[in-house]
Amino acid sequence: MTILQDILAAVGWQTRVTENFRSVSPAGLYGINPATTTGLTLGYLGGEFNGVTVANGTVVLTASATNYVVAHRTTGAVTAATNTTNWLNTSTYMQLFQFVAGASTFTIDATSDKRQAFGGVGGAGSFTGGTLTSALNEAPQVTLASATTVNIGAAAANSITVTGTTTITAFDTIAAGAKREVVFSGALTLTHNGTSLILPTGANITTAAGDVADFVSLGSGNWRCVNYLRANGQALATPGGGFTGGTLSSALNEAPQVALASGATVNIGAAAANMVTVSGTTTVTAFDSIATGAIRRVRFLGALTLTHNATSLILPGAANITTAAGDVATMESLGSGNWRCIDYAKADGTALVGGGGGGGLTNWTDAVNTASPNATVPVVSLTATNGATNVDAAISPKGAGALSAHVADGTSTGGGKRGPRAVDWQTQRTSSGQVASGNNSVIAGGQNNIASGNFSVIGGGAGNTASASNATVAGGISCQATANYATVGGGNANVAGGAYSTIGGGNTNSASVNFSTIGGGSNNTASGDYSGILGGSQATTRGLYGTWAWASGNFTSQGDAQEQHAVLRATTTNATTTGLSADGGTPAAATSVVLPNNSMYCFEATVSAKVATFGDRAAFKITGAISRGANAAATQIDGTLTVTPIAAIGGASAWTVTAFANTTLGSLEIRVTGVAAATIKWVAEVKTLQLVG
Repeated sequence: MTILQDILAAVGWQTRVTENFRSVSPAGLYGINPATTTGLTLGYLGGEFNGVTVANGTVVLTASATNYVVAHRTTGAVTAATNTTNWLNTSTYMQLFQFVAGASTFTIDATSDKRQAFGGVGGAGSFTGGTLTSALNEAPQVTLASATTVNIGAAAANSITVTGTTTITAFDTIAAGAKREVVFSGALTLTHNGTSLILPTGANITTAAGDVADFVSLGSGNWRCVNYLRANGQALATPGGGFTGGTLSSALNEAPQVALASGATVNIGAAAANMVTVSGTTTVTAFDSIATGAIRRVRFLGALTLTHNATSLILPGAANITTAAGDVATMESLGSGNWRCIDYAKADGTALVGGGGGGGLTNWTDAVNTASPNATVPVVSLTATNGATNVDAAISPKGAGALSAHVADGTSTGGGKRGPRAVDWQTQRTSSGQVASGNNSVIAGGQNNIASGNFSVIGGGAGNTASASNATVAGGISCQATANYATVGGGNANVAGGAYSTIGGGNTNSASVNFSTIGGGSNNTASGDYSGILGGSQATTRGLYGTWAWASGNFTSQGDAQEQHAVLRATTTNATTTGLSADGGTPAAATSVVLPNNSMYCFEATVSAKVATFGDRAAFKITGAISRGANAAATQIDGTLTVTPIAAIGGASAWTVTAFANTTLGSLEIRVTGVAAATIKWVAEVKTLQLVG
């Protein structure tokens, strides 16, 4: 730069000093301002930068730590941090100062000033082109180990050697436009990603020693490989296009046949010939992947099993093939690892699939009968012909295979796939899901039935569902067993929805809770745990625990004219009056004789009581009426209760019983009173004749 004017003593030196400081003042931007720097507060000078006016300011530092002070390249704002996130992000921030602060102050003299000449800060300008006057020698090549993410952006050279075999899925972040040349020293996988690691051909690349790849940063951790050179000189991908037809001028001699060993998957697609021999006896379940339309002829040297698969290994007759030495199969690739056998020539000249007349069966005779009554619908049969007097016959699936009347095809004709070890003899359905799809499930016959629960069973009928574990529907129409161990014997539209619930038959009955039972009848509901209905019509257990109900119809709604029985119990050890309940605990809504709104019951309660050991004992009968209005609070005993002692042995003459209207639960409560120091067990049968509505 031009030398500033000299400072000569006694010749206006103050003016010249001021003029020189004014000349270099832009270089002072972001310089330390001693006037505002104190303790852990760093003062800095402002100025003009990139069209932004930066005012003098301060920034507070972190005690006892290394501080990194940067300025934002766009706003000019100054910030300090103890991490290097912004410090190393030189595309967004300019490095100013780096130093270690003490507990309460820092030393200006020990500060590392990273500012550069232009604008007073590093990197403010940019190279805009020009001509170098000498060679540009880059830094020596560095070596990095392969890893999921390799930090080529942070490397101290543009040329990098990557060692190791770890799969690479990403590179680190550096400004867009940065370039790196990467040389691989061995075999590893570069994983293609359409955003963050874009590779030629859009596919993964397996490297080899000496391969070279050129990468360009797209910013934000995204990179594109713009060139890939294999060490052996081969192209990364074969050119597009293909043979489009024409006339050969001489014979086309194929490559010599290739020998392969049998295995679960045989790589006939990758073979370097169209003719392949397969030795060994290992079952073949698949071939490898090659483009659609590729043809391979496979000659087998011995006996093995080709396993039919309707998608990936399609065989004639849709069945497995046991090969013999000299058999030849012509396979056509369908792409994605799927193959179809388009021809199979047996070495002995016989057909792969036999015609009528037995087809090679040695212990069976097949026949057809068209005589009456089979004239319209003939019968085709297989009869066991073994020489023994009595011969069992079995059709046995292999392994966990199912036994079915139809071949599953995903339509209403064959149905969906059956469950492992399922048995499905159903021959008619309207949707593919109407099958025995649960593990070890059974459909013995009928139509449109679904056995989807594990170990579920449907005996027959139509439209029945056994959808839970060990659920059973013996027959009927539109019946459902929807909870574990639920059972429906038959009938129409019955639903056993509680665990271990049972419906014997009838029409439109519901056993909706655990251990509930309905023997038959119609439109009955067993809605309380352990409750039941023998039969009849329109009865309900009202959600009450362990009760039984009976009705022979109704006026307008279910249960408005029925009889209901409850067995209640309790144990007393003192003279405190105690209410009985179905589970022996404190009376609750599900364990008491709760009345519906706007109902009245005529009731009879028979009570037995005795001490824990055989001794004092008593029996009582209570008769009366109870009603409930619009709510529980409107529950009352109607008329006069009749309490009749039936027997009182020993000290039981002091025991008492009564009936009580519980206005909290809206229930009929049987209450008992024992005596002190005596453990008494009480049980009551409460029969109610119910009129509701």
